[in-house]
Order: sequence, then structure tokens, then C-alpha cells
Amino acid sequence: MKRAINFELIVTIVKKGFSDFVINEAKLAGATGATVIVGNGTNDEKNEFLGMQISDQKEIIIIATKKRMRKKIMTAILNSQDFSKEGNGICFSMPITNAIGLAGALN
Repeated sequence: MKRAINFELIVTIVKKGFSDFVINEAKLAGATGATVIVGNGTNDEKNEFLGMQISDQKEIIIIATKKRMRKKIMTAILNSQDFSKEGNGICFSMPITNAIGLAGALN
């Protein structure tokens, strides 16, 4: 028998050094944990210092949460960052339709 998975994945991408603010606010709103992945963004502008290319480093925060907690956590994240300015980041969610390893959370 297949059970419905009532989980959402919240993904937030911010400039390097800002993930702590996002995670702290998300936890205050009820998130139980987060994973941070460091990556390099790409853009059309040249970021150079002393003739060397500088990468636009980003931190990607992923949070798996119960669907009923998504709005509260995302609101807290949005209040922790100024996403209205271009280049400051993005936050979005998507449903988790299939998962392995969430068995404990489903009980």
C-alpha cells in the first residue's frame, strides 16, 4: 500500500556567508535541520580582482519539512534576507513525491 508523502523541500540560495541567518530563522520557525551546499554561481558580469577571475560563491540551503510547516518556515526565511534586491538570493519550494530514508519521519 502506497502512502502519500506530505513533505516539501525548501531550497534557498544566498551569497556565501549568509546561510547561518537562513538556518537560524528556519529553526525558530520549526525546521528540524538543514543541509548547506557551497557552490559557484554564474553570471554575465566579470568579477575580477587583480586580473584574476573571482567566482560568485553561493550557499544552497535545503530543508525537508512536513507540508504543513512549509509556509511558516519560508516566511521566516524571507524575513531573514532582503530578497527584493537583485542577486541577494532566491527561496522556493517543491513537493517531495518519492523518498527513501524518510521512514522515521512518516511515522
